[in-house]
Amino acid sequence: MLINSLPLLKEAAKIKFATPDDNGFVVVDSSDNLESEYVKVDVPTTSKGGNNEVSSGMNESSGCCQIDQPAYHIKTLSNPYNKGNVSKEVTKGQGSISDVNEGGGFGQEKDNLLDKTKGTSFSIGGSIDLTSFKAKVRERGAIGVKYHVSHPFTNPVDGSVHYMIVIQLPQALWYLRGDFFNIMFDMVYKDISHEWMKSFMVFNIRRSPYGPDELSRRTKPDGSLGYAKQMIAYTLSLSKSAASISAKSITDSFCKIEMIFTRISNVADAYFSWMSMNSPGLIVHFEKKQKDHGKIIEMIKKDFNSIFGKGRSTYYQTPLDKYFLDWDIKQFLQNKLGLNDWPEDHLNQVFARYPNKPPPNFNKIQELKLTEY
Repeated sequence: MLINSLPLLKEAAKIKFATPDDNGFVVVDSSDNLESEYVKVDVPTTSKGGNNEVSSGMNESSGCCQIDQPAYHIKTLSNPYNKGNVSKEVTKGQGSISDVNEGGGFGQEKDNLLDKTKGTSFSIGGSIDLTSFKAKVRERGAIGVKYHVSHPFTNPVDGSVHYMIVIQLPQALWYLRGDFFNIMFDMVYKDISHEWMKSFMVFNIRRSPYGPDELSRRTKPDGSLGYAKQMIAYTLSLSKSAASISAKSITDSFCKIEMIFTRISNVADAYFSWMSMNSPGLIVHFEKKQKDHGKIIEMIKKDFNSIFGKGRSTYYQTPLDKYFLDWDIKQFLQNKLGLNDWPEDHLNQVFARYPNKPPPNFNKIQELKLTEY
């Protein structure tokens, strides 16, 4: 029997934020300049002492992360289609450098069979412990949240600045639906009025990043195409006067999202209630493995804490066509910037392959639907 839904959702709004602990986030980027492309990695406090000791706290009234001591772990990358160069990852205090591949992913340090500590070579062989291997696979599947932030697009009339931000959840949280964000923000932050808090949307993603204007769809067991793959996004809009603190506003929005899933004590109960009303198929899926609803809720709570409390990676200057279809890009440019054509000065921030590949005709773009495939 499913638990009563509405009382839990109402009660969630009454829960105050818990006292910050060692799982708070620290901001590790040292620059507020969003004009150069880079990725900022925010990590929870896990170490005590040493060159890389960091600490952080949550400001409960504003939802911001406050930095007590900065970390020095900064990763940079470049748009493979605009620049094509390879950036480096440098960890201050350790002196290690590893390659970042041109596709924007982080590579491993180059193979070197020389043991630098002893000055001798070594060989690799034998076998690995499969139990440890499986545990490592599960751990990698529960990496933190990734945020993809667009170029700051400016409205030519009022000077307001607008970002499209995509939330990329790890595979371990495949069952979290975007519609839940809106209702939780409505209740938890009901006394705070920010336009972006009401802008969460679930959108169909592009078949391949920077590729043709085609829907990405899942494949059914029989080989036929299924429903469209989706992601969650929101629009962060800032007035002309507030644009100067855009970096703080972006980070603040991340913190508010993460605090819902780590600081609201009964958020897992609320999500179970939401699933019972909106996605009963998910309940059926969980019940195949676990009949006890209480244990299902505990599993959800553990997932929320481990993923939203694990840290975040933030990719800035992400071209819009990495995930968005042309129709969604067009709607953003029309509704937020008041444009009826592509922004010529920033076309490479809309389409990553520009100018090598010209943009489509703005006026002929239509919304893609599943019935068209």
